Amino acid sequence: MSACLPILLLATLAGAPAKAPPAKTPAAKATPAKATPAKAAPAHIPAGPVAVEALPKSLERPIQDARFVSDVHQRFQSRIVFSRAPVDPPREDERKFAGAFSRRDVIYGRVYLERSLANTPIAVPGLRPIFPPESGYFVRMLVDGKPFDGKTGVLFGALRLSPTPQEDRQLTTWKLDLHPAQSDGETTELALAWVRAVNKLKPGRRSLRLEVWGGDLQQHTRTPRAVGELVLSVGKDDYLSSGRRAPVDGYRGRDRETLRKAVRPLFSKDRPPLAAERVVILKVWSQRLEPGIRHALVAGRAADPDGDRICEWRVIQVRQAGSPGAWRGTRLEECSSPECVSTVADCN
Repeated sequence: MSACLPILLLATLAGAPAKAPPAKTPAAKATPAKATPAKAAPAHIPAGPVAVEALPKSLERPIQDARFVSDVHQRFQSRIVFSRAPVDPPREDERKFAGAFSRRDVIYGRVYLERSLANTPIAVPGLRPIFPPESGYFVRMLVDGKPFDGKTGVLFGALRLSPTPQEDRQLTTWKLDLHPAQSDGETTELALAWVRAVNKLKPGRRSLRLEVWGGDLQQHTRTPRAVGELVLSVGKDDYLSSGRRAPVDGYRGRDRETLRKAVRPLFSKDRPPLAAERVVILKVWSQRLEPGIRHALVAGRAADPDGDRICEWRVIQVRQAGSPGAWRGTRLEECSSPECVSTVADCN
């Protein structure tokens, strides 16, 4: 709301001239009325209300959900708010809500719903709307008014909010931390999706709109259930790290480069094949029961076709039989180590 400032009307009184001028009395100074400034909404809050569809009367009675967990929740219902500090009800500090960030800033967020997703019907093609069995949702992101990926714009999705069915159906707010501090712990899938998306943005000031929809791409709510907007300043070289560090060479033997060259083609024979652009030798070992045979764990990464600075890394185990140092007859072997997985990490 904007404040209505008081308007002072000044009237000039004209009197008839008198024979003798009256004694001059100092005019009293008027005390201006103090205007109370309106409380400005954070810059990221969209103008106007977010439409919340009414429950169809033909559907069953909704379950009891958490409704509003704080005064801030009630004021910002159907919104996504952002901050440089965690937003944790019921003691949120809305003075810290923000709508402008740089790409490298930490960005915490929170979704405030008017009612739980379990109490929000989803549209099923060819059928009447139904209540979803679980609180699945997805986050859609628009950049300068267009889907960030040139397709659906889906940044992230989840099948449910909580592993506990009762809590899952009652939640009306949850955190949506886009780029939390790395000291907060392991990078979440949402934070990783954010890094991959914003690393591809062109330099400049970008207007971002995030929408939370209930359901999935096939069956979802008719409208977004919460909306948030922010402006992101993107520098030329201020790329983000995924928080998942790329593996480095752990083997320092003199035959390291020979091994690296020998194992590179083996990644294309793995399932699924991987075109290894870079290979890292993690470790080499031998076993007492197999003299003359060495084993190695090696990591290889594919190229970065998307330009998001995040690459797929895969670890395989190889076996070498023959004269030491030659690595002749190197081949893939079954790996029982938990390290033999595919993952994503920085491309460096």
